[in-house]
Amino acid sequence: MTCDEVSSRKVDKRARSKVILYVILLAIFSSVFYYLIISTQSLESYVVPLMWSPAVAGLIALLVYDRSIRSVGWRPGKVKYLAAAAAIPIIYWFVIYGAIWIFGWGEFNGVPGLISLLTAAVPGLIISIFLALGEEIGWRGVLVPNLSRFTTFTLTAIVSGVIWGLWHYPLIVTRLYAAATNLLFQLVCFTVGIVGVATMLAWFRLRSGSVWPAVLFHALHNTLIDSVFPNATSKTAITPYIGTEFGIGLALAGVVLFIIFWTRRSAVEGYPGTPGELETGAQSA
Repeated sequence: MTCDEVSSRKVDKRARSKVILYVILLAIFSSVFYYLIISTQSLESYVVPLMWSPAVAGLIALLVYDRSIRSVGWRPGKVKYLAAAAAIPIIYWFVIYGAIWIFGWGEFNGVPGLISLLTAAVPGLIISIFLALGEEIGWRGVLVPNLSRFTTFTLTAIVSGVIWGLWHYPLIVTRLYAAATNLLFQLVCFTVGIVGVATMLAWFRLRSGSVWPAVLFHALHNTLIDSVFPNATSKTAITPYIGTEFGIGLALAGVVLFIIFWTRRSAVEGYPGTPGELETGAQSA
C-alpha cells in the first residue's frame, strides 16, 4: 500500500467519523426542540433553535475532528452557481402554480396581488436566509462534503436527502408542519421531492466549493411557498395535493432535478470535500 493510499484511507475514516458524530449530535439536539414543539404545540417558539441544530451539530463535529470549521465552504464561490441556485425555486414554483391556475386546481388572484406579495416578501428574505444558513451549514456544509470523501455522488445525494427528509418527519407526522392531505401521500411526495432537491444542492456544493448556493436556494424556496404563491391563490380541494411542499408538484420537480443533476455527476464525482480544492477543480473544468 502506497503512502497516498494510506493517507486517503485515513481521510476516509475521519470523514466517516465526522458523519457519524454529526448524525448523533443532530438527533440529540433536534430531539430537545422537537419535544418542546410537540409538547407545547408551538412551532414558532422553537423554530429558530431547531433550524440551527444542524449547524451546531456540524460545527461541533468539525471542531472535534478537524479543529477547524474552514471546510464548511464559507466563500461565496462563482456568481453563476449562486444565480442558478436562486433561480431554480423561482422557476419550479412558477411552473407548479402556473399549472394550478391554468387547469383550475386553484384560482389565480391576479398579477397586482402577486407583485405585491413578492415585494412584501423581500424584507423577510433576510430572516429566511438566516434560518436556511442554520440548516445548510449542517446539510451541505458538513454532511455532503464528508459523505463525498468515502462514497459516490449518487449515495452522497441520496443519503443526505434521506437524512434531511427524516429530520422533518416528526413535525409532519404530528401535523405541525404539514398540509391538509393524506399523511402517507405527504410523506411520499415530500421524500421524493427532498431527495431530488438534495441531489441538486449536493452538486452545487461540490461543484462550487461553497455552502451559499444552497443557502440562497433554501431561503427562496421557503419564502416563495410560505409567503407568496399560496397567498396568490384561492384554493380548491385539490390545491394542497399539488402546490405544497407535500404535494405532487414538488415531487415531480424533485424527480426532474434528480435526473438533471445526477446525469451531470461526472462533473463532481471524485471531487475532494474541502472548499479550497473544490474551487480550484471547478475553475479548471
